[in-house]
Amino acid sequence: MHDILEGVGKLECKLVLRHLIHEEKLFTLDLLNQRLSSFSYGFVDMKNKPSLISASTLLNEDSSFKNSASQMWCFIRYLPLIIGDQIPRGNQYWELLILLRRVMDIAFAREVTESMIGHLRYHLEDHHTLFKKLFPARDLTPKHHFLVHYPFMIEKVGPLINCWCMRYEAKHAIAKCLATVVGNFKDIAKTVAERHQISQCHRWYTHGVGQNPVIRNPVKQLIRETEGCATLLGKFPNLCEVDEIVVNKSISLHGTEYRSGMSVNIGVQDCMPSFGKLIDMYCIGSDIYLFGTMWETHGFDDHFYAYEVLSRYPVEFFLIKQDELRSYQPLQVVSSYDEQRKELLYISLRSAAVLTGRINEHMLIGPRIC
Repeated sequence: MHDILEGVGKLECKLVLRHLIHEEKLFTLDLLNQRLSSFSYGFVDMKNKPSLISASTLLNEDSSFKNSASQMWCFIRYLPLIIGDQIPRGNQYWELLILLRRVMDIAFAREVTESMIGHLRYHLEDHHTLFKKLFPARDLTPKHHFLVHYPFMIEKVGPLINCWCMRYEAKHAIAKCLATVVGNFKDIAKTVAERHQISQCHRWYTHGVGQNPVIRNPVKQLIRETEGCATLLGKFPNLCEVDEIVVNKSISLHGTEYRSGMSVNIGVQDCMPSFGKLIDMYCIGSDIYLFGTMWETHGFDDHFYAYEVLSRYPVEFFLIKQDELRSYQPLQVVSSYDEQRKELLYISLRSAAVLTGRINEHMLIGPRIC
């Protein structure tokens, strides 16, 4: 959080964007801000929508960037899809941001293999070397140096995202807000503690300690009336067409919101991640199943740093439980344009994934550019 999202990421995004806008003149700041405001971030990232960039912020020599850590995470992940069509392939300044994405994908990964640690070392070396080549007047910051220790720390404590301070600061933010608005400073620690206990009691009473599913606007339907009738009957032979099940368009499972139209990472097919688009959520007994149509993964585009997906014909459906997903985090399908201005659909993963015991080579293994 502090090293990348509030440090190296802010500095390098500012330097690279300033060069592409004012030196190479590949696009304008107005175009970038227009696309930032109109980009489809989806339900998951809408609350982290990055702020617009002012001319004064871009021209400042410091590393300030008017975005929080969560906004910067969203900004860096989606920047290739937002403005990548304006940048020619092979641009070395753009490659610096792609190298930063490779580093982030391993640093933010929830599963890390030994080979991923080796790739992280190479990517850090390439990234720091390219930074000094492109910006020789700039010194590497202490946060650049902290990144060098990441491979060693992963070997010692495992995935770094399990011990990053984003969650601690999010929890602490509630106490800071309370301390500001309560207005009682005689024993502020006791006041904040009591309010926290009341909040936790309400949450546990409402949803249960085990994070029971939160179902919104459930509708009972006969199986024959659902879009997944054939899939349901094929998976559950004991069901019949006249049985009733609960159908939902939105549901929260273990704190993660799933809605119709979102995409999920289902598994692996032909050494590529397979994705699906959610249509409905079915409640069968005490189990929740996600139902939708499969995307066809066309390939990984290193320039946009995302997977290109296509609608699959003939249509193929999936029915899967949350714990069977390759990643529990829902994803957003966004559109972008290639060099011929052809509109394509892309899915950008939040971090690197381990595919069938191997790393996701399409994301992590790139040409050595230094």
